[in-house]
Amino acid sequence: MKEKMEVLFFNSGATAVFNKERREQVPELQRSWLLLFAEFLEDKGIDPTEVSYILSQGQRVEVFKTPADGYNWRLK
Repeated sequence: MKEKMEVLFFNSGATAVFNKERREQVPELQRSWLLLFAEFLEDKGIDPTEVSYILSQGQRVEVFKTPADGYNWRLK
């Protein structure tokens, strides 16, 4: 089976998605995996701003609510 897409996960929480057939990135699919998990927690009734997050390199991350009612994150 030929792979049509490639997904890269970075320690920073970012994601890069490539369409291998067209040899280009797919920006609409490049959501931060950390923010996707925050949305998952919210769907389960957990406030993602009240959770401790630690990246694979040991960096601590803070998830916060944005004025547009979404989430974003920053290194602590």
